Amino acid sequence: MDVRWRLGRRQVLSHGLLCVVMWHVGMIVAQAQESAAVQQLRESRSCVECDLKHSSLRSAYLPAANLTQANLAGADLRGADLHGALMREANLTNADLRGTNLVGANLEGANLSGARLNNTDFGDDIDQARLEQPWKIVWRLVNEPHTVADAIARLPEEMVTITGANLSHSNLQAFSFVDSVLAAHLENSNFSSTDLSGANFSRLTVQNSSFFAATLDGTNFSHAQLQNANFSQVASATNADFSSAHLHDTNFSQANAQQADFTDALFIRANLAGTHLTGANLTGSNFREADLVRADLSQAILIGTLFPRAQLQGVTFRDSAAENLDFSNSTLQDIDFRPLTSISADFEGAHLCGVAMWNESRYDC
Repeated sequence: MDVRWRLGRRQVLSHGLLCVVMWHVGMIVAQAQESAAVQQLRESRSCVECDLKHSSLRSAYLPAANLTQANLAGADLRGADLHGALMREANLTNADLRGTNLVGANLEGANLSGARLNNTDFGDDIDQARLEQPWKIVWRLVNEPHTVADAIARLPEEMVTITGANLSHSNLQAFSFVDSVLAAHLENSNFSSTDLSGANFSRLTVQNSSFFAATLDGTNFSHAQLQNANFSQVASATNADFSSAHLHDTNFSQANAQQADFTDALFIRANLAGTHLTGANLTGSNFREADLVRADLSQAILIGTLFPRAQLQGVTFRDSAAENLDFSNSTLQDIDFRPLTSISADFEGAHLCGVAMWNESRYDC
């Protein structure tokens, strides 16, 4: 027993030593792989016009560094200390600046499109930061949304633009983009994981924007232009209003959109695979050529809803209110319509495989 214990203890110690050695080897390899530009920056705190794209500079201590016209696109600068740095005309597109110290830094002419600015420190007064106005507005939206209206009211309209802004992981509850000069600049924006409950986008153009994993309870998208937007894995969209919204080619896969209003919405070629639409109002909605594989339409209102050429494999229609549906030339597979009392629908040209109809008839493959 004692021998086995000692052998086991030796094995544990050997394994622990191996882990320590491997960790040190990994650190050595990582340092060796660090670009010459990053090493130059760390050693001299100067890297003018350097290519630092996608570099890892997390928690780096670089006060007063000279990064004029440096390419920091996609760089990880979380928690870095760059106070007093010279970063004029630097490329910071899609850079991660969460918690970065940029107090007193000069970012005149720098491009922060898509950069994450949560808790980025520009000093006590963002208006005094040496930063272009659009990025000051984005910073306010992410960190102090209640100050945005007053701030933009003091600016000429041509200076107010947030196109391509990264507003992810923010709290924009009840924020209204309507009747604001911001309304014309929402395309290509990133609202991923942002709480937009009660926000108003009615009749606005928000094409190519991302709402991935966002919270959209009560959000108003009525009549909005949302083509190519990403709503995949939306956390919740209870009572959201998408009535008459243009949702062509959107990604709504795995989204939770229970009880949302999609009356007369256009889902042409949209991806709704695995989407939860329980209790949603889909009256007059058009899902032409859409992918609804394994979508849940239980208790949904389906009056005059169009599904021509749609993919409907494994869709659940349990307890839905359905009439005047169009399934022409669509693909329906492994669907049970029997829980419905009856429906009026056009199945002309549809491919039915493993479909049980409300009148007990069945279409096998």
